[in-house]
Amino acid sequence: MKRPPEIEAYLVERRAVLLNGDIEVMRAHLVKWGNQGAATAEADVLRIAWHKARTGATDLPRDERRKSVAWLRERGYRDLSDPEA
Repeated sequence: MKRPPEIEAYLVERRAVLLNGDIEVMRAHLVKWGNQGAATAEADVLRIAWHKARTGATDLPRDERRKSVAWLRERGYRDLSDPEA
């Protein structure tokens, strides 16, 4: 089933943001797509959210997702592969 063009555009942009790693790029992406709270969110919170999002983004390379799982676990956070997350 073909996705609507706006969904495809979002997914392409999201993938680029999740591979980029620049928190200000992520902030702008979130605000653009309706998360106005991201405009004032602390950078540390956005970094954690970025890593969590990467763990659940199955369109990213597995090694990129694993890097984020490791980053989160090293800091005591749960990733999206954790059933308790």
